[in-house]
Amino acid sequence: MLVPPFDMHVAKSVEDAISLRSEFGDDASFYCGGTELLLVMKLGLTDLAHLIDIKHVDELRTISIDDSGIRIGAAVTYREIENNPLLVADRPEFVSMISGIANIRVRSVGTLGGNLAFADPSSDPATYLLAVGGELEIGSADGKRRIVPMEGFHTGPYQPDMRDNEMIVSVRLPRNVTGGVVVHERMKLKERPNITVAVCAAAVNGKVTQARVAVGSIGLVPVRFDEVDATLVGIEASTLDEGLARAATLASESISLFDDANGSVEYKRHLVHHFVQKVARKALEAVL
Repeated sequence: MLVPPFDMHVAKSVEDAISLRSEFGDDASFYCGGTELLLVMKLGLTDLAHLIDIKHVDELRTISIDDSGIRIGAAVTYREIENNPLLVADRPEFVSMISGIANIRVRSVGTLGGNLAFADPSSDPATYLLAVGGELEIGSADGKRRIVPMEGFHTGPYQPDMRDNEMIVSVRLPRNVTGGVVVHERMKLKERPNITVAVCAAAVNGKVTQARVAVGSIGLVPVRFDEVDATLVGIEASTLDEGLARAATLASESISLFDDANGSVEYKRHLVHHFVQKVARKALEAVL
């Protein structure tokens, strides 16, 4: 199966890339790793006459860490994230999650920005970023930038909340909180995960002070619920079992699910209940 003919345009800057996208309109798309885009084109699911290569835009290729947080350029590959010593030291669980994506061939060309822009419902990075409170830097045709939270960025399957002629410039993560932990786990029976759960937690003096639970790969978009997090805050070792049971039940009852080839709604609610309790237990036991 061949990719239909198209013209390739090499962008020199973020503004140049967005300008080219504005010029060609719906006949164009940004191109970097192409792991999802070229497959969609091969299957005939989109008809693009122009691809805008952003692989050589310096601003999109950098990783930096300072007191304000972690910034990862949208065109940084998974493999570059895996091998970055700063990220390995500060966010080892993030690097571990990235290392579990697909295979080394895909990770050598696939990018974090491309994954989030594609808005695949089975995105591991989206679920992780939702749990830690990640953000995206979005560039526009007028040269302005806006920072948007990961929460709410995916409005539906393959539907990122981006306006016409915008692009993801970078992904931002907070630094690892002292005494905090993030646990990310997924169940995978086929090519894509059936469920992904990430839990970010912190505790002070034996009591949980922060908890963020994100569930993805099982509904239309990754989600989190304030009520579930609130149930976990204040838990101590003596109330761990009871609190985890309440949180897992609340998560499984609150999430919007549907029947499909991966299972019935009843089966999926069971997965949510089991994995929220399992992953949250690992996170909370690590901080208590």
